[in-house]
Amino acid sequence: MIIIFITIICLIALILLCSLSDYYSITNTVSWVGSIVVGIVLFLMLLAIPLNQYWGKQEVERYYALQQTIEKSREGEVSEVERAALTREISDYNKDLAAVKYKNDSIFKIWVYDGLAELEYLE
Repeated sequence: MIIIFITIICLIALILLCSLSDYYSITNTVSWVGSIVVGIVLFLMLLAIPLNQYWGKQEVERYYALQQTIEKSREGEVSEVERAALTREISDYNKDLAAVKYKNDSIFKIWVYDGLAELEYLE
């Protein structure tokens, strides 16, 4: 929804920039530069969606791999150093997951992979 809103705003800005350039004596160079800037912003916003979806799928796979590591460490005898390293990795992952869940509840929802927001915190 927000991408549509921002796209409409950029298109309106582009139209206004081109139509008002003659009225306010703005040179064609400024008009073209503004058009190029708006076009680049639109392109980058649209490019960010599939890239974030790809990153989200990677993070889901990382989650399941870390979950399997946790289960195997509970089954076997693990040294204190390995347990501390695993605890730190769990803490870091949960911190990242909390940030993703927060973004998913904000206006950035379209850029967050839905599979990430559905994951539970690791223990």
